[in-house]
Amino acid sequence: MRERVIVAHFNGQSNRQIASAEGIDRDTVGRILSQEEVARLKAEYQSRLFGMVGKAISVYEQALNSDDPRLAAVIATKLIDHVFPKGTMEPPSLEPDRTQQRWIILGQLTEMMLEKKQRYGLPLPPEYDGLEQEASRRLEAAAQR
Repeated sequence: MRERVIVAHFNGQSNRQIASAEGIDRDTVGRILSQEEVARLKAEYQSRLFGMVGKAISVYEQALNSDDPRLAAVIATKLIDHVFPKGTMEPPSLEPDRTQQRWIILGQLTEMMLEKKQRYGLPLPPEYDGLEQEASRRLEAAAQR
């Protein structure tokens, strides 16, 4: 019974489902699953699975880059369905969130300060030394993308 409980747990069944199937109390299932040996086994399996993630991603990439468009379409669909189960994908918001709004305002203020400096020759506060060079560098980098 102990092995069946552990296998059922590793197969994703809840403690309640396992207890019902085995005809035992949920607390008994919890005690079995909280044993050090089970925790060690679970950690080992998780470690092995994490080690396979890179290989799995490579397989997906190869299938998506396949010359067979049907294979690539099937793999892409399966991948999207797994990453975004039905009903969980929300349309992107057109309104910027508070953090984005804050960065937009800070960017606008920075542009205004640089414009006033250039137009009227006003010095920037010392904490903004190098701001003009950083802004130019970022604009050039963005233009190259």
